Amino acid sequence: MRQTRLYLFGFVALGLIDAAIGPSLGPLARSFGVDLAAVASALVAMAVGRLLGSALSGRLYALPAPHRTLALGFAFSALMALAITLTQSVPGMLVVGFGLGIVSSTVDVGSNTLIQWAHGERVGPYMNALHVAFGIGGALAPPTVAMSLQAVTGVQFAWAVVAALCLLTALAALRTPAPPPSAAQAQGTKNKISPLVLLPLGVTFFLYVGAEASLVTWLTDYGVLMGMDRVGAATALATGFWVTYIVGRLTAIALTRRIAPLRVALGGLVLGALAAILFVLSSAHVEGGNAPLWVAVLAMGLGFGPVFPNAVSVAGARLGATSGLTSFLFVVAGAGATFWPWWVGQRIDATAGGVVPWVAAACMAGSFVGFSAFLLRTRQRL
Repeated sequence: MRQTRLYLFGFVALGLIDAAIGPSLGPLARSFGVDLAAVASALVAMAVGRLLGSALSGRLYALPAPHRTLALGFAFSALMALAITLTQSVPGMLVVGFGLGIVSSTVDVGSNTLIQWAHGERVGPYMNALHVAFGIGGALAPPTVAMSLQAVTGVQFAWAVVAALCLLTALAALRTPAPPPSAAQAQGTKNKISPLVLLPLGVTFFLYVGAEASLVTWLTDYGVLMGMDRVGAATALATGFWVTYIVGRLTAIALTRRIAPLRVALGGLVLGALAAILFVLSSAHVEGGNAPLWVAVLAMGLGFGPVFPNAVSVAGARLGATSGLTSFLFVVAGAGATFWPWWVGQRIDATAGGVVPWVAAACMAGSFVGFSAFLLRTRQRL
């Protein structure tokens, strides 16, 4: 359990990193004297860094002393978070975002792999708990950024908090023994997976993570474009998404003790897709008090929450829990986190926020189709 506590604490910090970027973009754009589309390029740099880091992480965690790799990832994440507080231009933010993407991805891939090694076939509830911790960090991000803006009229305080948490986790990782690798990891290259199996799985993660990353990044600014106050209703909307996101993952912990993670993942995809469709329909009414809009956003959090950890668990159970498979999943997830928030960022002002719900709905519908195809292709592994 000492290992599990380490991964949970680290994922609170990772949730803060991922969810604080979006609410920080507006204030950073104003301080740089540019529009949102310009500063949104930092998202691309960060996500490209994640792609590179995710591709390398599979090999790094195959080496001895994986907790040393984890500690380095958190230590450099702390440095990059501090660098955000010193950045004064878009080019500087591009460099910092790229570096933060590389190092935070090693933490992401490593924690998801190591917790599977630590708990084996019983990983379901622990994987969900890991991603509950991520959701807690995500839920804390919008109010932390808002408090920072009120206290120091900038995002410096928020990112200093992120850096402190990352540094504490790095120190804890150095003092905690790593779990032994899984049997599939020990087989190494003998465990071959068909590209026809990986393709629909990759589509699932590319689209689902794209929908989630777009909401996490732009939901606060969407609320502002809908006429809400940034530190009031818009922050509440984003925080509400994260709260129900956490509730969804907490519920999944209990559910996976009784039913298969496969069913939990499918249920989350269906609920998330239906809620995203309601989001599209409700976005025609822009008043901050529009009840269907709030219901849609809160229901999306509830549905989105269980998908990622349970889809990872299903993939690991059917294909083998290896650092290589986890690395692949995070590369395609990183691609989705790169493309979709950038694509939304280029259109959010021109569409007065209307692009946000349409991307969420289309991506969730596509991810359901992709996951269903993966299940059909691997049904012989049941």
